[in-house]
Amino acid sequence: ELGLPVIVVQGIRNRGANLNAGVGAAHGAFVGFLDEDDVFYLGHVSELVGELVAASDVDIAFSGCRVVNCQRQGGEVKVIGQVDRIDHSYQPGRLLLGNYITLHSILARRNVVRTTPFAPDLEAYEDWDFFAQAEQRGFRFARVDGLGCEYRLYPEPGEEASAAAIHRRKGHTTWREIVRSRICQRFTAADLDRLERFAARHDDLLNRT
Repeated sequence: ELGLPVIVVQGIRNRGANLNAGVGAAHGAFVGFLDEDDVFYLGHVSELVGELVAASDVDIAFSGCRVVNCQRQGGEVKVIGQVDRIDHSYQPGRLLLGNYITLHSILARRNVVRTTPFAPDLEAYEDWDFFAQAEQRGFRFARVDGLGCEYRLYPEPGEEASAAAIHRRKGHTTWREIVRSRICQRFTAADLDRLERFAARHDDLLNRT
């Protein structure tokens, strides 16, 4: 209905390979991502476009994200309620320690995703690896105020409604160490500078409280 091109990916491939296929087919100046079970809020994309157009030195714009607990009932999705929100300002160096940005909350310039491909061999945390690699390559991030999208969780009966619990069930946590190792392999003096500045800001905040 939107007139968007559809790419049929043959065979079973990891998420990173599928994301790269989509990036390869993109023709616009900016590239965004949306899983089939997540949601963009009205105005989300236009806000991010506005940031990238207004700030030529910004490569990746992102918003906050609401995390909600959902249940599938027949062919419908019932939203039970909000369980978390991912809404943090950009802090250089923090992405080297862990991810705090959801993939569908961003809009990136096409050259960023073309030159920083997703790892096709990762079964989880390919988004964190992408963000960390983009930061390590010197691309600039900027946060747009507000919650622009919705990350939907579908826990099993009796399971905690959290991304961490679902990741543990799916065995994703083992991939965290692989991503950490790759970040270390790419580590440079510039990354050390980022971590030093991040630690200094963190210490300053602690001293104020």
